[in-house]
Amino acid sequence: MKKSFLVIFTIIFFIACSNKNKVPKGILPKDKMEAIIWDMTRTGEFLTNYVFKDSTINKTAKSLEWFDKVYSFHHVTKDEFEKSYEYYKKHPALLKQIVDSLEKRNPGNNPEPFWSKEQKSSSIPDSTKKNSSLSQKKIDKALIMDSLKNKAGKIQRPQ
Repeated sequence: MKKSFLVIFTIIFFIACSNKNKVPKGILPKDKMEAIIWDMTRTGEFLTNYVFKDSTINKTAKSLEWFDKVYSFHHVTKDEFEKSYEYYKKHPALLKQIVDSLEKRNPGNNPEPFWSKEQKSSSIPDSTKKNSSLSQKKIDKALIMDSLKNKAGKIQRPQ
């Protein structure tokens, strides 16, 4: 009796441990969730940085419209996504794997958004930076000289 109990317990233990990373039927797989969350994040950044600049736009309606496009692109419904997301929230180890994969997608693994000025300037070759700074100095000098000429023309010299 003890041996059969031990064998059954061992089998159950190995089955439970082997299905650690599998998700139940009806839940989106990790790679699909990762892709959807990535596209939703990028969509949110796009909305915030470009679309919502217009203060007359209904932000909620526009957000729902664009997120529906993400669901459609990935051939899932909002309900399927939300059900899967709730599942992953209840299984933090699986959600951590998704989040870790998303962090690796961020260019340069930098917390700054990929379009930030710092990253744009760091991706420019040094020779271009030098030329652009020299050009900017020439432009600044020309503006100053022009400004001085205008002031000099307005000053009346004593006769």
